Amino acid sequence: VSVLYWCNSGAMLRRCVLTLGAAAGEPVVRFGRFGVFEEAGRGEGVWRVEMSAQKAHGSSRNNLMDPAFFADLQSTFDWLSMSADAEVRACVLHAELPNADNGDKPTHFSCGLDLKAAGPILLKDLPSTQAAKLAVTTTLGMRAPALSEPGLPAKRNMKIRQLIHQWQAAISSVAQCRVPVIASVHGLSLGGAVDLSSACDFRFASKESVLSIKEAHVGIVADLGSLQRVGRIVGEGTLREWTYTARNVDAAEAERRLFYNKVLDSPERCLEHALSVATEIATAASPMAVQGSKYVLNYASEAEAQKGLEHVKLWNSAFLKSDDLVEAAVAFAQKRPPRFEGERIVDQRKPLKPAKAKKGSSSSSSAAAESSGSSKKKEKAAAVDEDASGKKA
Repeated sequence: VSVLYWCNSGAMLRRCVLTLGAAAGEPVVRFGRFGVFEEAGRGEGVWRVEMSAQKAHGSSRNNLMDPAFFADLQSTFDWLSMSADAEVRACVLHAELPNADNGDKPTHFSCGLDLKAAGPILLKDLPSTQAAKLAVTTTLGMRAPALSEPGLPAKRNMKIRQLIHQWQAAISSVAQCRVPVIASVHGLSLGGAVDLSSACDFRFASKESVLSIKEAHVGIVADLGSLQRVGRIVGEGTLREWTYTARNVDAAEAERRLFYNKVLDSPERCLEHALSVATEIATAASPMAVQGSKYVLNYASEAEAQKGLEHVKLWNSAFLKSDDLVEAAVAFAQKRPPRFEGERIVDQRKPLKPAKAKKGSSSSSSAAAESSGSSKKKEKAAAVDEDASGKKA
């Protein structure tokens, strides 16, 4: 029996389907493209969350992240954390594997933000330049005035900040889930997908998988968690390299850099391995001790992550709409590499002024004169001291 009901997720009401007495292979609950399955045959408390690759669930094999994706993601992990009806001890997050329902075509963990869906948000109120108009018309198929919005910049920027906050909260709901969340990654993992996988407790991947912190290639600063969480996994130097270059990183390198705990031969073996580790956690360890350990581990790391997320939220709400973003949108629509003009952030600090040298003398002679002058002063002071001590005697 399937029951359609509305649940409260943060500030949003979300529709979901709860299946009572779900048959094998059917999700116990579904939030949009996220199906929540109980792995009853593996022992008590083992669950998995599958990101559907089917159009029927509003998705595709690329698992692009649109506004509905983030709302459904938060609803899913809020349900896992707070549901009193389910015994949840460990969870595996993965994308749907290739099967007959999705045409047996390759699927991906996620190709990141859906630029088509996010375009009306990112490209609102751009300056009326030819490039900006081209970005709007070619990317979204609508006229530039259709994206204008009343109000002063502060009001519009506050709306961007609020949107980033909602998307950050969705990714953070994975990190803050009360039970361990294990990512099983296959295919492409781009941009926001790295934010999502880095919010999991640890990750396994199949050997063909590729990851990239892609945001620099689309003219924005990654703002959903990669810059705050990946560094503590792979180290600051590796994070900076991956962020600045936005290059593709294969599974072997990601395993060497410790982003993945283990790389498996295929997506199927990767998911099976992740479920076996989840089973070990759920059946061999004290649930209270495991959840307590996660709470303690998160106490310092997540507190720092939230500070960084707040800072990048403010940064992007102020500086998101740039010429580089426009060029990235046009290049995306025209299917060509972007040609960035090299905008830079001006350093407002004033340089230190060098000491002025006296006219007619070089810096070395003035330094020598200063040195001899100071030695003469010392000799005079010593003579005065001697004279004073002689008078006392």
